[in-house]
Amino acid sequence: MESLTQALIQRSTDEASLTELSRDTYFLQDVAALCAVDGILMYKHADDKLHPYVAPVAILPSAVPSALFKQSVDLAVPFNRLIDNITCDLPWLQTNLDSVCEADDFTRGVMEVTNQVYGTAAGQRSIKDDIRLHVLRSDYMVDQREAQQPRLLQVEINTIAASFGSLAAKGL
Repeated sequence: MESLTQALIQRSTDEASLTELSRDTYFLQDVAALCAVDGILMYKHADDKLHPYVAPVAILPSAVPSALFKQSVDLAVPFNRLIDNITCDLPWLQTNLDSVCEADDFTRGVMEVTNQVYGTAAGQRSIKDDIRLHVLRSDYMVDQREAQQPRLLQVEINTIAASFGSLAAKGL
């Protein structure tokens, strides 16, 4: 007799089972209930707190061809180096973020701290000599148009991904 865990693992790796689950009303209701219990909700309008809806969640895995997965892993180092090079070029960064700082309080605050620590008033401290840690997330999608080989497309690199931070603590 197959254990429940083995049955769940088998079901979660079988494409036909996953397709069946994605259409199962009871399963989707359970997911919505779990999201509501864990507070994974959003509001269409900030002033209407009586009609929340479930925030977008991934309930089923997405298949990614292994060659494209390897390509995304191989891209991590060059993209991380690119972000690090941008980070260390403070004059370029300041010039290119000036217009953003005018409109965005958060970015302005980060640049003000950067200038306090590394600006001319701070002395000769060099960001290139400091230890740096970049917590990055690269988002990709797979372009699978017919009559073409699947290819990896980068959507964005998140250097600060703060939205839904409160939902991450729920541990789904």
